Amino acid sequence: MDEMTALKKAIEIISGGSQKRFAELVTEQVELSNSCALSLSRKIPSLSQQLVNYWIKNDKPCSPHYAPIISNLTKGEVKMHELRPDVYPVEDKAA
Repeated sequence: MDEMTALKKAIEIISGGSQKRFAELVTEQVELSNSCALSLSRKIPSLSQQLVNYWIKNDKPCSPHYAPIISNLTKGEVKMHELRPDVYPVEDKAA
């Protein structure tokens, strides 16, 4: 599955296809993650519907820091390496 197919599948699973609701749900998880992060660590920015639309319209993958959150929200149906194979390579099960 390519990155755009994975992203569209995640949007469908998480929000029934609504980019706005998808952005809201991801942002909720971002805020939880940021509240647990150390004050010195880099905070993840909120996700807007406009950015989700930009990714889709311009055939761009999601930003890497959202991939783990999106994967968790899909309960693993969409893997991090499907969203961003350049950042999260497929785990070698033989190792």
